[in-house]
Amino acid sequence: MYFILGTQGQLGQLFIEALQKRAISFFAPAEKEADILNLSLLRSLVRQSGATAVINCAAYTNVEKAEDEKKAAYAVNVQGAKNLGEICADLGITGVHFSTDYVFSGNTCAPYGEEDIAQPLSVYGKTKLQGEQALMESGANCLICRTSWLYSFVGHNFYATMRALGAQKSDLNVVYDQIGTPTYAPHLVEYVLQILPRFGPQHSGVYHLGDEGVASWYDFAWAIMQQEGFSCRVHPIRSEEYPTKAKRPPLSVLSKDKVKKTFGIDLHHWMQGVISCQQAFAKIS
Repeated sequence: MYFILGTQGQLGQLFIEALQKRAISFFAPAEKEADILNLSLLRSLVRQSGATAVINCAAYTNVEKAEDEKKAAYAVNVQGAKNLGEICADLGITGVHFSTDYVFSGNTCAPYGEEDIAQPLSVYGKTKLQGEQALMESGANCLICRTSWLYSFVGHNFYATMRALGAQKSDLNVVYDQIGTPTYAPHLVEYVLQILPRFGPQHSGVYHLGDEGVASWYDFAWAIMQQEGFSCRVHPIRSEEYPTKAKRPPLSVLSKDKVKKTFGIDLHHWMQGVISCQQAFAKIS
């Protein structure tokens, strides 16, 4: 039995869909009924559900707004993770939590491993790192998944934005000097559901998890236009030509060697995700 937190978000909705397809039992209360910041209420709900794992999909993910909304970002990303850890430690169950490649500075020329020093550049990245630390300090058996550039056919994300703009515009400028790995959210859900049945206390910790390969935001946008069949031209620009409040790491590719060796799972290339996302959008539009 899995308890899903953050049911209205992209990941929460996709976990529910995947669990329904697999006929796996779960409890997914509405966010108003299971506020991650209400410790006593949440502990009671999790205990009553009989869940063996809590999958936390609740997060403050707006990288830009976090620079101005520090308290809100801290509340969800840090206090929420702390509450998750306390509940899971108390009940002796597993906590699944999602973090980000933005915990790194990007001042490297190689993929980041789990043991590399985290030096976030943004409020978002800092709160996600603090959330990881709070969860680890709780003593709970936890699967902390650092992932990157998450997108799907659900909610607001880079693919959805590029798809909307590509249908309207003839030209787009997209930065080419930020390098990472786009991860199709249904793939991430698939990976977690493969890992959980094999996950024990000896595995507790941080894992880099997502799709494989390397791309810039420009590469990602170009691939979307090609897959969607849009004539919109994508032009590469430097980050300095597209200033933002939050600083992004120039290179945040994550090494997935640890998760592959530990659990023996195969990961998809990011282009497979682009193809699947286009097909999913085509079905619903």
